[in-house]
Amino acid sequence: MRQYFLAVEESRDGELFVMKAHDKIHHFLGVVSEPSRQETLEALKSLALETMLEYADEGTNPLDLMFVKQPKNGSIEIYLQDIFPLILRYHRSKKGITQSVIASKLAMSQQVYARFERPGSANPTLATIHRLQEVLDEDLLSFA
Repeated sequence: MRQYFLAVEESRDGELFVMKAHDKIHHFLGVVSEPSRQETLEALKSLALETMLEYADEGTNPLDLMFVKQPKNGSIEIYLQDIFPLILRYHRSKKGITQSVIASKLAMSQQVYARFERPGSANPTLATIHRLQEVLDEDLLSFA
């Protein structure tokens, strides 16, 4: 199983942990400061994934932006369940299909479908993933 990472720079500002994230081609993905290291990492990961969704919307494959070897100076591990929404958004955007069109083909509401494209928001079944692959005519699990 492949692993994916984003690079993190860490510092302190008084009582706060400050972390910045970037991808392998040095896109700035966000900066967060929180009272604990764990809170900072979690908030930064969420912000970085949201930023990567924007790149997916613009037609950039998120897998091309992530490290496959852990950066030496610090990193956030991106799990498979985090990657799937990014890949799904990328392929839908690349084909120029709206969420509503896909939802209609899957016999679900746009709001239900939209959860599949939000990291941490939904856990589609294998049957649903198979149907999504058919609608998009793409292998959505090739990153695993």
